[in-house]
Amino acid sequence: MKGLICYFSGSGNTLLACRYIRDSISGVDFDLYDITSGNDVNYGNYDIIGFACYADFLGPSPLMRTFVKQVPFQSHKPSFVFNTYGNFNGPTLAILSRIVRSRGFNIVAGYALHMPENIPSMIMMGLANTQAPDEKELAGFKAFIDGLNGKIGKLKNGVTVPAFIPELGERLLFAIPRFVAKIVMGKKMVDTERCIKCGICVKKCPYHAITINEYPVFDEKKCQSCWRCYNLCREKAIYTKKYRDVAHSPEPIADVRKKMEVPRSPSLTS
Repeated sequence: MKGLICYFSGSGNTLLACRYIRDSISGVDFDLYDITSGNDVNYGNYDIIGFACYADFLGPSPLMRTFVKQVPFQSHKPSFVFNTYGNFNGPTLAILSRIVRSRGFNIVAGYALHMPENIPSMIMMGLANTQAPDEKELAGFKAFIDGLNGKIGKLKNGVTVPAFIPELGERLLFAIPRFVAKIVMGKKMVDTERCIKCGICVKKCPYHAITINEYPVFDEKKCQSCWRCYNLCREKAIYTKKYRDVAHSPEPIADVRKKMEVPRSPSLTS
């Protein structure tokens, strides 16, 4: 059985979790697909497809929404939805479920995992949540994977699996309007004494909102204030009026990396 996980990860926490899912599911050979890569995908080659992202101001990022809406319509193909969140998940999973379902997928499972925060504005408010996921949250994540394993087994045997429905409270909430994210971040600037013109910000911007004209130039209309350029700039040359040289999150912290390691079976470690 072949599977595909379409993911969007800002600083790597969501990707870590997707790898954990991939390596923990039995009986399915999963490929991971970064939706920012621009590569073509033949969805017909896969028996089950997952969609994974992070909560971006209480909802899937604009990029993830656009991506899912462009996926060819499916006829009840099995799917699952997953997202990570730093502080507040809100209706992220519910919105993602609704969009994926609108493309004809049969969603059989869904889960939201608490992770450390990587939005500088939240970190500066003392909401870094470096302890996440705690033991209870990690146990819930593993239970989700076990449940997904069981449902995949039923699908293989032709057994009907009930559709996943997010909780009512999640379905009644709304994501924060995008203009709020832009206000919180503010306009981006470049410290020309630090910038080495490496182009990482251009390459990593998922909204193609950065060009190079000697130094990076930001198209504020295209920018969705996802903080990726700020977090990933190796020289910390990108800043805003409110945030400079603070709370950068270029990659998952060591503790999360350790928690997201899949235990090897005795036969592999002997």
